[in-house]
Amino acid sequence: MSLAEIQKVSGREKDAGCFIQMQRLQEQEMMQQKEHEKSVSGLHLNWANKPMEPRKVKSLAEIQAEEQERLAKVNVHFFVAIAFL
Repeated sequence: MSLAEIQKVSGREKDAGCFIQMQRLQEQEMMQQKEHEKSVSGLHLNWANKPMEPRKVKSLAEIQAEEQERLAKVNVHFFVAIAFL
């Protein structure tokens, strides 16, 4: 066998080895993708199935009234504290 023939066979073997390695990597990636899909599909996202509860939205007047009540309480506590000083 000549040197050229040996190099040709060796090149083919390298190409075949690379091809096999690429196939294995692709198979491994496919397996990982399938495992990922299984794990994602296995999740039960119950929050997505629950109906949304209607939220009570406060009007501006309600918010202002609450703020007035809060300020009145703070002022009462402040004046009581000053009275005892």
